[in-house]
Amino acid sequence: MQKLFGITTDTLATYNGIFFAIAIGILIVLALRNPILAKMGIRNIPRRPAQSLLIIIGLMLSTVIIGASLGIGDTVYHSIRITALESVGHIDETIESPLRRSSTARYFPEGSIEKFEDIFAGDDRVDGIISRIGTSLPVMNPATNKSESRMTIRGYASDKQDGFGTITSISDDKSIRLSDLNSDQVILNKNASEVLGATVGDLIYIYSAVGVKSYQVVFLAQHGGLASGGDTNLALMTLRQAQELTGKQGLIDWIGISNRGGIEDSLDASEEVSRILRVSLIDKSVASEIAKIIANDEVFSHLDAHVNKLKTDPTFKRENPLEDKILEDIEIILAEISQGNYSSELYLGSIADQSNLSSILGIISEDDSLEEYGSEIGSLLPRLNELNVNEWKAFSLRIADMVGTSITTLFTIFGSFSIIVGLLLIFLVMVLLASSRSTEMGMARAVGLKRRHLIQMFTFEGSMYALFAALIGTGLGALTSTILVGLLQRAVGGDEVWAITMSFTAKSMWIAFSSGFLLTLITIVISSYRVSKLNIVVAIRGLSEEFIQNPRVTWREYFKFVFVGLLGPLYVLTSLRSGISLIKLFELLKSILLWPFSIFRQILRLLTSVLTQGWVLIILGILMHRLGMNLDNGTLFTVGVSMSIIGLGITLRKILARTNMPWRTVNRIAATLEGGLLCLFWGVPFDAFDAYTGKLNTTPDIFVLGGVAQIGSAVWLVMNNSEILLGISNRTLGRLSGLQATFKTAIAYPVAAPFRTGLTVSMFGLVIFTLMIFAVLNNINNVAREQPDRVTGGYDIVASVNPEFSITAREFRYGISSISELSVEEFEVIAQSTDIPSIAREIGGKDQRFSNLTIRSVDDTYLDSTLLQFIRFHPDYIGNDRSVWDALSENTNLAVISNAALPTNDPFGPQSSGLKLSTIETDSEEDYWPEDGIQLELLPVQGGRDTINVEVIGILDSLADELDWTSSVYIVTGGSIAKEVMPEITGYDTYSMMLSESSDASALVPYIETAFIERGMEAVSTIDQIERGLEQGDAFNQLFQGFMGLGLVVGVIAIGVLSIRSVVERRQTIGTMRAIGYRARMVWLSFLLESLYITFLGIVLGLGLGALTSWNIFNEIAKEVEGIRYSIPWLNVMIIVGITVFFALLSSFLPSKQASRIYPAEALRYE
Repeated sequence: MQKLFGITTDTLATYNGIFFAIAIGILIVLALRNPILAKMGIRNIPRRPAQSLLIIIGLMLSTVIIGASLGIGDTVYHSIRITALESVGHIDETIESPLRRSSTARYFPEGSIEKFEDIFAGDDRVDGIISRIGTSLPVMNPATNKSESRMTIRGYASDKQDGFGTITSISDDKSIRLSDLNSDQVILNKNASEVLGATVGDLIYIYSAVGVKSYQVVFLAQHGGLASGGDTNLALMTLRQAQELTGKQGLIDWIGISNRGGIEDSLDASEEVSRILRVSLIDKSVASEIAKIIANDEVFSHLDAHVNKLKTDPTFKRENPLEDKILEDIEIILAEISQGNYSSELYLGSIADQSNLSSILGIISEDDSLEEYGSEIGSLLPRLNELNVNEWKAFSLRIADMVGTSITTLFTIFGSFSIIVGLLLIFLVMVLLASSRSTEMGMARAVGLKRRHLIQMFTFEGSMYALFAALIGTGLGALTSTILVGLLQRAVGGDEVWAITMSFTAKSMWIAFSSGFLLTLITIVISSYRVSKLNIVVAIRGLSEEFIQNPRVTWREYFKFVFVGLLGPLYVLTSLRSGISLIKLFELLKSILLWPFSIFRQILRLLTSVLTQGWVLIILGILMHRLGMNLDNGTLFTVGVSMSIIGLGITLRKILARTNMPWRTVNRIAATLEGGLLCLFWGVPFDAFDAYTGKLNTTPDIFVLGGVAQIGSAVWLVMNNSEILLGISNRTLGRLSGLQATFKTAIAYPVAAPFRTGLTVSMFGLVIFTLMIFAVLNNINNVAREQPDRVTGGYDIVASVNPEFSITAREFRYGISSISELSVEEFEVIAQSTDIPSIAREIGGKDQRFSNLTIRSVDDTYLDSTLLQFIRFHPDYIGNDRSVWDALSENTNLAVISNAALPTNDPFGPQSSGLKLSTIETDSEEDYWPEDGIQLELLPVQGGRDTINVEVIGILDSLADELDWTSSVYIVTGGSIAKEVMPEITGYDTYSMMLSESSDASALVPYIETAFIERGMEAVSTIDQIERGLEQGDAFNQLFQGFMGLGLVVGVIAIGVLSIRSVVERRQTIGTMRAIGYRARMVWLSFLLESLYITFLGIVLGLGLGALTSWNIFNEIAKEVEGIRYSIPWLNVMIIVGITVFFALLSSFLPSKQASRIYPAEALRYE
C-alpha cells in the first residue's frame, strides 16, 4: 500500500517518526530537568497493577483499530500485487487494437511487430518483443472426462521467447521452450492441469470455430515466464499453432514488450518505453490538426490561464485536481505549440497519451464559448492512435495500490467512530485518575507545585501507558487484521475466487504504533491540562467541583498577560537593567528558545477568549457556512451552522447570567438550546436545506462528523437535564417493588457526575449508532431478493458463449432438444443479445470527450419480453415501462441507457467507468428530462467512420445493474445500430431464458452447459446469482460490523473502569448504606443497576439516532430505487443490544461483588 488519504505511506511514516522523536525528546528533557516529577508520575503504574493493566487495555484499542486497518490494506495490496505480477510476468507494456473487446475485429497483421523491433534495436532498455494470439475456447480431457468451457489459449511467437523468462516444470527444475513443441503438442499451467485432471501424455481436445483439434500435453508449467497467468487456466502453444487453431493465419491480436531488469525493476523504464511506443503509433496529421485547434488564441489562453492557476492557487488545485505528471505534460504541449513545433517528439510524446488529451478536453469544456473547439478535438481523438499502448504491469500495480488504499481508507473512516470512542476512554481514564488523587494533587499544589508540574506528572504517567498500549495494540492490530482478512476471504468467495496472502509491513506497523502513541499522548496532554485546573482547597477537602468559582479576570489584565507572553525575550531583557547574572542570562536564553511556543500559546489563548464571546462564533459560523455554499462543500456548511448554534448558546448564557437566575438554571437553558438545535440540524433529512444551499458535494468524512455531532449533542442535552431524567426514572422504574432503594442510589451517582457519565454514554452511543445504521441498510438490500424481476428482467437463466461461436435461437432450441434431461417446452422465452464496444459523447453536453460506451444489441424477443424497469423516462412514456421497450422495437434509432450513466455525488457508491450524462444534474427532480432530450453521438472504438446519432428515451432502474460488477455504462438498443458501429458482427453470444413455472433453473444449468460444451457455453441461474451477491454483501457488512464492534470493547472497559473507581470513591458511602440496613445483595445490585443505567442511556441514544440517520439515508436511496421499504431488523438489533448489556454487566460484576463484601466498620474507618 503506497497511499492513505492521498498521502504516501512513506511521508506518513517519516512525519510520524519526526513527531515521535520530538515527543520522546521533550519527555526526556522534561524528565532530566524534573526527575522527581517523573518518578512521582511513573511510580503510580506498578502500585496498582490490575488498574494499570485495565488502563493499558483501554488505551491500546485505538492502536488496534489503526493497525487492523493498515493490516487489511497491506494484505489486499500485497495479494493483488502478487496476483498482478503472476499474471503479467515479464511483460511490461502491451500493444493491442482499440477493438480488443471484439472477437472479430481485434486482429492486425503479424508483420506489425517488425516496426517495434526496428525502433528498439540496440536499445538496452528492452529485453524482448513478442507477438501472440489469445482466445478462450472449450477444452476436454477424455481421459478424465473433465472439461473447461473457457480455457485461455495463448500462442506466442516461438522465435521471440528470449527476454520473457523460462517455462519451468511444476515437479522439477526442468524447462521447455515453445520452439520444442510439435504442431500437435501443448503446455498446460498448474491451474489448467488441475481443472482437467491432466498429466503429461494425456490427449486433450480443443474446440474452435475451425473445428476440433487434439493436442498432447507434453509439459505442466508453474507460474513464471510466458506461463504467467495468475489464477487463469492456461494452455500454451506456438503462434503458428494458435493461428491454425483459430483460422487467423498471418494475424495477431497482441504484442508484448519486456523491459530490462527483473519483474519489478523493469518498471523503471516503463514510462519512457511507453512514450516511445505511443509516438511511433501516433497519426502525425491528426496530432497536427489537434495542435492547430489548441493554438487558437481563445483556447490557448484558457488552457494557459488554467495551468497557471493550478500552479499558483492551492484552493483552485484542490477543487480541480490534476495529477502532477499530466500537468507537466500539458505545459510541454502548450510550450511546443506556442513555438509552432507541431511534430516535435516532445509534443507527440505528450499528446499521444490520451489521459493528457482527455484532461485538455475537460479544461476546454469548462468554457461554454469553446464548445465548438472541444467538439472538434473530441472527434479527432479516436483517430489519433492506430493501436493502443498499455503500461500493463504498472497499471496492474496501480490498481493494487488503489484497491488497498481504498479498503484501508474505508476501514479507517468507519473505524474512526471506534478510534474516537478510544480517545474518549483515554480522557475518561485520566479524569478518573485525577479524581482518585485529587487530595494528593491539592497538597502538592499547596506546597508549591505549579499547574505545569501537574501536567508534566500526568504526562509522564500517561506516556508510559501510551507506550505500552501502542506496543501491545500494534501486535493485536496485526492479529485482528488476520481475523478480519479471514472474513474478507469469505466475503469475496474463498480461495477459488481470489487467493489472499496475509501481509503486514514494518512500515505499516510503525505507522500504527506511532499514530496510536501520538494520538494517545495528545489526548493525555489535553486531559492533563484540564485536570491541572483544580482548586487547591476543594481538592484537599474532597469537595465537589460545584464549590469552585473561577476568579473573574478583566480584559485589561488579560491583554496584559497576552502582551507579556508575546514579547517573550524582549520582556526578559528589561530585567537586565538592574544587573546581569548567570540566572538572568539563563532565563533570557530559555525565553528565546521558547519564544515561538509562547507566541503560539498566546495567540491560541487570545483566539479562545474571543471565540468564547459567543457573538464572534455566530459571525464566524455564518461566514463559514456561506463559504461552504460558495465552494459547494457540504462539510464547511454543516460545521459553519454548528458553530453558529454553539455561539448562540454561549451568547444566551452571557445574557441570562446578567439576571438573578441561578447559574445551574442558566446553563441548563443554554445547553438545552444548543443540544436541541444541533440534534435537530444534524437529524433533519439530507435535502432539507437544498432549497437554500442547492445540492452540496459531500465526502465520507461527513458521515463520521454527523455521527459524532448527533451523539455529542444528544448526550449534552441529556446530561444537562439530568434532574429531569432522574425524576422520570424515579417515577417509573424507581417504584418497582424490591428496586426502590437500590435503584435510587444506583442512578444518583451517575447523575451527580455528568461529565464522566456523559463520556461513557457517548462511547456506547457512537458504537451502537454505527452498528444500527449498518444493520438497517443491510436489510434494505433485500429488495433484490423480494423483487428479482427488477434485477433479472424476468429471465431465469442467462447463458453465453465465446463470440466466435455465436448461435441462433433455432440452433439453441435444437441443442436443448438433444439432451434427454431438457425439454424445449420448459423454455418459454429465449432472448438474444451481444455487447459491442464503442465510444460516445452526449450531444450538447458539457463534456465533449468521447468516452467508453457498450452497445447491448438485443433481438425483438428480448424487447418484447424483458421486465426491466426505468427510473427516468422521456415525457412521452412516463409511467409505462412497456411502452419504452415497444418504442425500441418500432424505431431503431432509439435506445435506453444504464443507470450508471447518471452523475452521482455519493462518496460511498460504486464509481462507474464510461460515459456520463451531463444534461441531468445530480440535484435534478426525479421526473426531470432535458427539454431537448438526450442525444448520443456514437463511434467505433477506433473511430474513422461516420458518427451515428441515437436518442435515449429511458434510464434503467439501478437494480438492473445489480449483477454488473464492472459498473460499465451501456445502452440497450435493437440490432441495426450495432451493425452500423461494427459491420463485422456475426450474431448473438448471450441468451436470456424464461422458464415455465415448474422448472428449476439451478437444476437445468449444468445440462445446458453440457448441451453446448463444444461452444464453450457458461450458464447461470439469475436467482442463484442474486443470492450469491446478497451473501457476499452480508459478509462484507458483517466484516464492517465486526470491525466497528471493537468500539463496544472500549465501552465495556469504560464501564469496568467506572465501576472500579466507584467502589474506591464510595467506600465510606457503602459503609453507611450497610450500617443503615442495606444488605450485601442490595449493594451489589445497586452497582449493577448503575452500570446498566449508563449502558442503557448509550444504547437508547445510539439506536434512536441510528434509526433516524438510516431513515434519512433510506430516503436518499429511495429516490433512485423504487419499491424499497424501510424496516428495522429487530433480531439483529436485539442481538447487538443483548451482547452490549451482557458484557457491560460482566465488566461491572467483579467490582460490584467487591463492593458488596465491604464490612461497614472497615469502610467507615477508611480514610
